[in-house]
Amino acid sequence: MRKGMLSIFAIALMLFLPVAASAATIQIQFSGLNLAYDGSNIYDATSSSGGGGDAALADQLVTMSFFKDGAYLGTLTNNIYADVNIGGVYNIPLAGGTVYSTGGGIFDLLMNPGTPGWVLALNLASGFQVDYNGTSINILGSGLASSIFAQALPFGLAIGDPVQVSFSAGNMTKTAANGYLTGFTASGTGEVSGSVPEPGTLLLLGTGLIGIASFARRRIRK
Repeated sequence: MRKGMLSIFAIALMLFLPVAASAATIQIQFSGLNLAYDGSNIYDATSSSGGGGDAALADQLVTMSFFKDGAYLGTLTNNIYADVNIGGVYNIPLAGGTVYSTGGGIFDLLMNPGTPGWVLALNLASGFQVDYNGTSINILGSGLASSIFAQALPFGLAIGDPVQVSFSAGNMTKTAANGYLTGFTASGTGEVSGSVPEPGTLLLLGTGLIGIASFARRRIRK
């Protein structure tokens, strides 16, 4: 009996290990994102509130392109939006430097004018990295999503947790005091990347949007 159980365990390893090693990578690249900073939060420049999947409270993008293992799948240019809030970003040095967020946040991509219109909704963990180059006036933020709140990606795609989020922004208009940025507006591009989820996770994600009520995830930027 024990020998039989070991054989079954060995077969299971042979079946599952190759799948884990060859997991596909999903990438979503977007352009035309407008950002704002108020001294403590980085967010999309369209509205001071959001998080409920409402495109009217999100920033309209120019392009949203999709890739699987580096292979181009297609680009969307109409009815595409991003809703961003990275909380607890303090004391960005005017001369340039790196800070880390102390609060959570959200990063949502929307494709539908209805509410909720999420194609991907991420809850962001604290510790989101923000790099500022005082010479070239560029912002680069990257962070690891703590969970996937909802997704309904096009091209038959599904993305698994954790998901990496990054963006860079230039063309900045900024304010400062006492050697730190107190505010800015900027525009730029970004990318979301992650692996195709395991089959068991796909069953859960197959239900489409999760937590459909808009009030379940609403946040107000201060």
